[in-house]
Amino acid sequence: MADEKRLSRWSRRVLGPREVRQVARSLGRLGPDGQGPLSVHDVALLDELNTLLGTPARPAASREADPLDQLTGLEELTTYADRVSPRRGRAERAERERTDYAHVIVDEAQDLTPMQWRMIGRRGRHATWTVVGDPAQSSWSDPDEAGRARDEALGNRPRRRFTLTVNYRNPAEIAELATKVLTLAMPGTPPPRRSAPRAWHRASYRARTAASARPRAARRSGCWTRWTAPSASSSR
Repeated sequence: MADEKRLSRWSRRVLGPREVRQVARSLGRLGPDGQGPLSVHDVALLDELNTLLGTPARPAASREADPLDQLTGLEELTTYADRVSPRRGRAERAERERTDYAHVIVDEAQDLTPMQWRMIGRRGRHATWTVVGDPAQSSWSDPDEAGRARDEALGNRPRRRFTLTVNYRNPAEIAELATKVLTLAMPGTPPPRRSAPRAWHRASYRARTAASARPRAARRSGCWTRWTAPSASSSR
C-alpha cells in the first residue's frame, strides 16, 4: 500500500487523492515484503484500510493437468481438495487472529484516536467493556470527535459510570495549582474533592531526608551503622 498508484486503484471512491498520498507516504518506510517499523497509529490505520478496502484478491494458482481427465476427456470443474482448502484456510486464519473478545479493557482512554476506537470496537461488538480515562489529560485535539467514536464502539449496551474524586497522588500544594490549570483548560470540570494533607507529605519528606542523610554522615566519619528510617506516623 506504499505504492500510490496501486493504493489509488484499490481505494477508488473510498479515499481521495490527498488521502492516498498521505497513506502511501506513511507506509513508505516498510520494505517490499511489508516488514518494517510500525507505530501504534499505523496498526489502527492498516486495520481501517483492511475494513474499507478488503483484502486484495490473490491470483488463482494454476492447476496441474490431471491424468484421469486426459484419459476420459472430461475435466472436473472443482476437485474435493479445491472445495475443502478454502474452508480449512479460513478456519486456520480465524484461529490465528481472534477478531472478537468477551471483555475489553481500555486504559488511558482519553488518548485514543477515533480510528483506534473503531479498531477496538470491531473486536468488542459482543463484549463487556471497562473504560478508564481522564478527559482533562486528553492528547487528542478533538475530544468530542473521539467521544463520538467511543460511543459508537460501545453501542447501545447499558453503562455504569464511576467518578474518582479523591486525589491520592499529589500533595495539596500541587493539587491546588493543578485545579487552577484545570479551570482554565476545561472550564466546568469539577476538581478532586481533596488531596493528601500537607502535614503528611511534610512528615514523609522529613523522614526520607533523615533516612538518606544519616548513612552519608556515617560514611564520611568512617563508621558504618544500619539506620532505620522513622515512620511517617512517628514524625508527625
